[in-house]
Order: sequence, then C-alpha cells, then structure tokens
Amino acid sequence: MYYRLTRVNFDPSKYDAMLANMNSTNDQFRGISGCVSVLAIRTAEDQAIAIAQYESKQAAEAAQEQVSAILGGMAEYMSDAPLIRQGDVIWDAFA
Repeated sequence: MYYRLTRVNFDPSKYDAMLANMNSTNDQFRGISGCVSVLAIRTAEDQAIAIAQYESKQAAEAAQEQVSAILGGMAEYMSDAPLIRQGDVIWDAFA
C-alpha cells in the first residue's frame, strides 16, 4: 500500500462550508482507480490531515491530476499551501 498525507490549515470560520464541500466529493473519490480510501482528521481548530490510501505509488501518481481537479474548490478554505508527504508502508503492527 501507498499513502499520501496532506496537512492543511484552514479558516475555522469556514469549517462547515469546507466539510460540506468535502462531503460533496465522496463519489468522485470513490471513482478513482487504485484509490482505496480517503479520510480527514481534524487535528486542531484550524488544521486537518487528509490520508489517502492507494494500491501503489503508480496508482497515486496516475490519480494526481484527477485528485487535483476534485480538490480545486478547497483553496477558498485554506489559509496557506498544504504540506504533502507520501510513501510506501514500511511497518504494519496488524500484518
């Protein structure tokens, strides 16, 4: 498995609108080939981390244009550029 983690800082006054926008993209994400799951965790009043799981690095790379198009509408909620990290799983306590 391959993961992409994205930390975003957002305007907390726009949280409800941002969440509604995110919910409206569910079917689009489900339609991405090789994408296993996508979730977001609110880690602070103005910050969240999105975790996307892909079958492989190749699947993540192939999906990038599609993901960028889906998330293009999120810019209005962000207070700065997202921080993206990605990589292969190197350890799994449940494997």
